Amino acid sequence: WGVSAAYNAVICLAISCLDSNLEFPHNLMTALRSTQHQNMTVLVSGKDIVSILESGADNWNEFRRQHPGGVMLNGTSMADAQLAHADLNRVFLLDADLRRANLSWASLEGAILRKTNLRDSDLRHARIDGADLFRADLSNADLRDASLASTFLKRTDFRGADLSTALGLTEKQIVEAVGDQHTRLPENLARPASWTT
Repeated sequence: WGVSAAYNAVICLAISCLDSNLEFPHNLMTALRSTQHQNMTVLVSGKDIVSILESGADNWNEFRRQHPGGVMLNGTSMADAQLAHADLNRVFLLDADLRRANLSWASLEGAILRKTNLRDSDLRHARIDGADLFRADLSNADLRDASLASTFLKRTDFRGADLSTALGLTEKQIVEAVGDQHTRLPENLARPASWTT
């Protein structure tokens, strides 16, 4: 694909995945601009790409070194995947199933994870800065020492999740997310009154 064709494909994907009444997050717009201005190639999702990811982080990271552009893996079903240390920067994983996945030390910076199921996943030490987790399910996930600076967390489900030593979180992010009395927050952040008890 040419650059403009790849960019248009990403725009079409973004528009199709967003309801008309939802805001268009800044980091998703940034990803689109990066695709246009940094000559990134967008790879359409396919069984061959998923199989590389399923083969483990070493093979996947080598693939990413050869194909550093954005990768589309929307709707992928990979419950219990072993993806520790995987390079998932700028990956499109909308509405995917990553329940109980091992994503410790993985890099998910700028990834689009809208409505993705990450319930019970291991995200310790993961770098999730600038990612889009709108309405993602991270209930009971372990996010200790994960970095979430500038991550879009509107309606993200953190019920029962461990964020006790997560980095980069702000009060605004937490207020926009969903949690409960079992959610563990960093000591500097108060539990929002809107969270269920």
